[in-house]
Amino acid sequence: MERAAYYGITANLVLYIKTELHQGSASATESVNDWMGATTLLPIFAAFLADAHLGRYWTVVYSSAFYVLGLLMLTLSASLTALRPGTCSGNLSCPNATSFQLAFFYISLYLVAVGTAGAKPCLEAFGADQFDEVYPSERNSKSSFFSWWYFGIASGALVSYTVIVYIEDNGTSGLGYGILAILITLAVVLFGVGTPVYRNRIPSGSSLVGLFQVPIAAARKWYIEVPDDLSLLYEVDEEKASQNRQKKLLHTTGLGFLDKAATVRQPKLKGEILCRTSKESSEFRNGVGNPWRLCTVTQVEEVKLIVRIFPIWLTTIVYGLFFAQSTTFFIQQVLVPLARRFTGHNQGLTLLQRLGVGFFLSVVCMVSAALVETKRLKIVEEYGLQGDSSATVPMSVFWLTPQFIIFGMADVFAIIGEQEFFYDQVPESMRSVGMSFYLLSLGLGSYLSNALISVISIITSSGGNQGWFVDNLNECRLDYFYWFLVAVCALNFGVFLALSWSYTYKAVQKTRPIALSY
Repeated sequence: MERAAYYGITANLVLYIKTELHQGSASATESVNDWMGATTLLPIFAAFLADAHLGRYWTVVYSSAFYVLGLLMLTLSASLTALRPGTCSGNLSCPNATSFQLAFFYISLYLVAVGTAGAKPCLEAFGADQFDEVYPSERNSKSSFFSWWYFGIASGALVSYTVIVYIEDNGTSGLGYGILAILITLAVVLFGVGTPVYRNRIPSGSSLVGLFQVPIAAARKWYIEVPDDLSLLYEVDEEKASQNRQKKLLHTTGLGFLDKAATVRQPKLKGEILCRTSKESSEFRNGVGNPWRLCTVTQVEEVKLIVRIFPIWLTTIVYGLFFAQSTTFFIQQVLVPLARRFTGHNQGLTLLQRLGVGFFLSVVCMVSAALVETKRLKIVEEYGLQGDSSATVPMSVFWLTPQFIIFGMADVFAIIGEQEFFYDQVPESMRSVGMSFYLLSLGLGSYLSNALISVISIITSSGGNQGWFVDNLNECRLDYFYWFLVAVCALNFGVFLALSWSYTYKAVQKTRPIALSY
């Protein structure tokens, strides 16, 4: 329902601003781009707040209030004559929206953006929290959860792009926004009904501070050798970890310099043994020590996780160039059980293998798109249609079918893979932030796409030449652009493979189930 509400707004927002608020095309497009950017950038701030202070449950609750309020105000803005400009009459210029009318509309819109900021990363992470990884059956169910979650997103988009858009395009935008307000209100009520049975993880503070403490502590002890006996590295005991509701991470190889942060300084007195009972370690255990000088193995491993994830995340930005909604959920349901049989992996494919399949299919998709566009332009040339932008090209629309099918398959593997990868591999105290990473990559990918088109347009149109992008589609060189994207995708896929082969997955020490609040 939440996704149906979101896509119900975005589906024809540019058209609404142009036709109902009488804004120019450039202004409408710029306004929508700014708002879309806010909906992809704000979630990371809401996610930090959820992980460190509010918790995912209460972040969802508070953000839902903004969501409902924003949609109610949008409904009023589209329904009341006092909150919208008058209709155009004959050949007369359309009346401009007043400053108050525009302010009311955009305040409503950005209240929705604040609402989505909490809902996008926290709802999905909260849903995944309901599965305890200690139990194998629940761990496998959690993987299926991400697939069903994506199915819900696709279903919501389908409803919005058909039913809601039809209602809004037929001159009843107020009714369309009203339906969306009812949907999101119903979603909030249904979410609240399940409160007594939710597993609600209490926030123990974000690992953000630790991201700075570990490298600083390691730099301060640059001259110290890391002991060969890794058991001498500092770590909290089981009792304290249980009290803090924290899962301890096992030591992993690589990024060895950071291990210095968990290395206890050697005593100055001769004959003393380097061990965890040294004064520095003892003081830290009693809460007196300085975490900017001595960190736990778990803290060090959390920083290693972020360092290892970051280059993988960069490759997902390139995939954001090709992001599109898909309803081909059945692909995941068919291929995962089949892959499980051949790989022996519980989820059929590992987290990075799923991402890799999506990235590879993005290359295949762009090859298909480039070939089809090349074929279309040849037909245009054969029939002499270059100068006629309104001419119908004698080519079946079904030529586009392969690329849309491949795009849908790529979307399923890559997006679900991103969601599960970032939830699973980030430190436990940063899981809301992890879910915002994939949203951020999609937003940055969209900005990257706009930047590429602008730069290529400037370069190709220099010297009086006709650029790749012109108003007449029959004179555009989209085939060149698609082949360029093939190269970008292929390069990105190669970088991803190199990073994947050297990636070390998170190693969690097996303990009893974490205490939860109900």
